[in-house]
Amino acid sequence: MNLTAVPPYQTQPSLSTEVLDKYVAAFKKLHVSQSNRLGPAPHKPILLLAIIDGIHHGWIRDNRIGLTPELIAAFFWHWRARVSVDGLRQPRIIYPFRYLAGEKTSFWHFERDGVEVTPQFLAHPTSVAQINEKVDYARLDPELWRLLQDPASREALRSTLMTTYFGAHLTVEAGEAMLPADPLEAEIERLIEQSRTLRYRATPQPNAVRESDEGYLRHHLFSRVVTRIYAESCAVCRTSAKDSTGRVIVDAAHIRPFARFGDDSPQNGLALCKNHHFAFDAGWFSIRPDYTVVTSRSVRGLDGLVQAGTALQLPSRPYLAPSPEALAWHLAHTLLRP
Repeated sequence: MNLTAVPPYQTQPSLSTEVLDKYVAAFKKLHVSQSNRLGPAPHKPILLLAIIDGIHHGWIRDNRIGLTPELIAAFFWHWRARVSVDGLRQPRIIYPFRYLAGEKTSFWHFERDGVEVTPQFLAHPTSVAQINEKVDYARLDPELWRLLQDPASREALRSTLMTTYFGAHLTVEAGEAMLPADPLEAEIERLIEQSRTLRYRATPQPNAVRESDEGYLRHHLFSRVVTRIYAESCAVCRTSAKDSTGRVIVDAAHIRPFARFGDDSPQNGLALCKNHHFAFDAGWFSIRPDYTVVTSRSVRGLDGLVQAGTALQLPSRPYLAPSPEALAWHLAHTLLRP
């Protein structure tokens, strides 16, 4: 099978109506489980809608579809728009990503190290991390990929998914009105705004929460969320610099370590330059709950790096300020004592 990627936005050779009909029929017959208590599980059509959006907006650029933060964010946005958010059906992208390969008309293939692997190679993963450890990405049939480069064919396949599984027809333009063109940026803003109403959790997150699809996405967006709310400048020294590629000089530091607490809330983060990030993690200095710096008496030469009593630069939105509980933990457990 030729699995060479075809770049988008390039004139594609015309495909026969029979080929389009083949995939329209396949999209109509996706295996979607039903439950009297939970209702339908439209994970597969939502994954395909997210992929179609990614191709349309250009953040899926070749026929190598990985479980990326972009795809997970788009999946969540489609789920929220089309599925009743009642807590019964969970938006787990790992299910369709793995089990699309089991459809009667198979058009979903996995690759690892440039070699196609069978769906059985993945076994039955329970987290995004497990899938990403097993395979590099999935590929669509080459002729399906070519169809999705053509706006008319792409719209026919989108319409098929919408009318078959959600009882509605949405054009690309109507879909754009409901869903963000950049789902990752929209998800970052949603996570920031969500912090306004969510009560800070001072206890460690259970593994099930850390390994959930949303936990995976939140962890991968932590750096972007934290650096954004601090305007990409160090909370201690105000240093701010960015190069032409978008790289910034500040890092997102966890106040309480993620490995122990699984805490990716913005209130457990600080934007720190490289020097202050190292020193903070090493316990050379800490932050009091009143947001002033306290330095370790056991470290020499800190005067040129950080001054005791320095007031922290806080986010403009007060509800995003570091949690006093998190700061108290760092002060008690990380600051080096004489």
